[in-house]
Amino acid sequence: MSSRRICWRPAALYGGGMPAGQPVPGARAVHLVDAENLLGTPVPRPAQVRQLISRYAAHVGFGPLDQVIIACSHRAFQTIGFCWPGPQYLLRSGPDGADLALLAVLDTDNIAARFPAVVIGSGDHIFAPAVTGLTAAGCRVTVATRRGRLSASLARAADPRLIYLDPPRHIPSGQHAA
Repeated sequence: MSSRRICWRPAALYGGGMPAGQPVPGARAVHLVDAENLLGTPVPRPAQVRQLISRYAAHVGFGPLDQVIIACSHRAFQTIGFCWPGPQYLLRSGPDGADLALLAVLDTDNIAARFPAVVIGSGDHIFAPAVTGLTAAGCRVTVATRRGRLSASLARAADPRLIYLDPPRHIPSGQHAA
């Protein structure tokens, strides 16, 4: 019996193609995702993770050569790693653990020279200086976040490249969307 190596291809797994929200169509991008921030919980349920994957793929998209790095705590990884196979994972617990792990990647991996497009999946203010620096270095930076979780400083740094990944709102029967 021969073994085979399986390479993760985000476009193939999550619907293919890049939607209109893709930062630079056809450009290789790195996605730096603070999963707990986008999920809104430190201990997500599998359904929440699957819904995030679906929303992220639909609104941000993955190119065939994109690199995806997800940071989370060891507690969240038990669910996130099982439900979202393939990306590179960074585990760091404690206050701002995921943020600090992703910032370390920006500091040490020469991201601006390697990727023309960067997606920051978080709404935390700690990323504002990094977004400003990446933009000054010539990267096209997009911030994917949720409404109510975006800091004012990150909003200013990312403006107008913001994508909101909010789950659909459930409207009680008998009421209409405004």
